[in-house]
Amino acid sequence: MTQGYAILVKYVAEFYKLNKELPETGQLQDIDSFYEGIIKKEKGKYSLSIFLCTNSYLMYSELDLFLEESKYYVEEFVDEHPYLFDTKLNRIALFHDSFNTYLRNKSTNYKMLLFITKIVVR
Repeated sequence: MTQGYAILVKYVAEFYKLNKELPETGQLQDIDSFYEGIIKKEKGKYSLSIFLCTNSYLMYSELDLFLEESKYYVEEFVDEHPYLFDTKLNRIALFHDSFNTYLRNKSTNYKMLLFITKIVVR
């Protein structure tokens, strides 16, 4: 399933530990196929673009500031896939840059979110 790709082995193992079943992704060709498999049914997948706006941690309260009601989709996704994130107290960041790259390539609102966060930070 993972073709021995180390990060995929970790992600599939963590997914299995949480869900007691393998992800419905079939044979994985690359890391993007894993991300695609777990994200395709997510309602708030575009809200995950918030992680593209920083190379650091986000506070959970910042999710509310930037996403308002959509923050619940992000929080739910983090709860369902904690192995994709590094969480320290009330801060959260992506665990591996490959997810950042995947989101950047798939996101339609990345540039808009980046613009908004630059305005808010100033």
